[in-house]
Amino acid sequence: MTNRLTTAPTEEPISLAEMRLQIGITGNDDTARDAVISSRITSARQWAEKHTQRAFVTQTWTYYASVFTDYFDLKLDLQSVTSVKYIDSDGVLKTLDSSSYKVDLVNSRVYLAYGESWPTVRNEVNAIQVEHISGYGLAETVPEQIKEAIKFTVGHWENYQSTIEGAERITTIPYAVTQLLAPYVDLRSVF
Repeated sequence: MTNRLTTAPTEEPISLAEMRLQIGITGNDDTARDAVISSRITSARQWAEKHTQRAFVTQTWTYYASVFTDYFDLKLDLQSVTSVKYIDSDGVLKTLDSSSYKVDLVNSRVYLAYGESWPTVRNEVNAIQVEHISGYGLAETVPEQIKEAIKFTVGHWENYQSTIEGAERITTIPYAVTQLLAPYVDLRSVF
């Protein structure tokens, strides 16, 4: 069982202008590091999303499984389920009627509707595909703690750029970042 990104977000939780201000670049004509900073914003967001196992800005994911179970835990924060597809016993990819399952937006799950039964699937890896849209919405709806964690990470990378270029690698994320993100970590798979 795994989630795979289908459509990336169209914006980052923090803008280049916000990050420039955070690290002290105030001159509008000082754009030499803008491409690097923008890349680091994306990298920091991706790291934080992987760490928390959640989507921040609206994006589309596909959850893959080999068998139907009582429910599927989808990427947090679930906005909607686009489709549930499966490979039937004849090897044909079919779309399950949406009346056969229920979407739980509170717990970011999809589960079997009352009185329904899952169809028979072919004994094949990734025979089930649940396409869903997750994330808080637009950048301005992402919680401030998450935005601060991203800013802190990018600022950390910027402050240690000369160390990185000097062949010494920074291999840890600051503890403050993991503390900021702790309330947002998806613990469903732990229990």
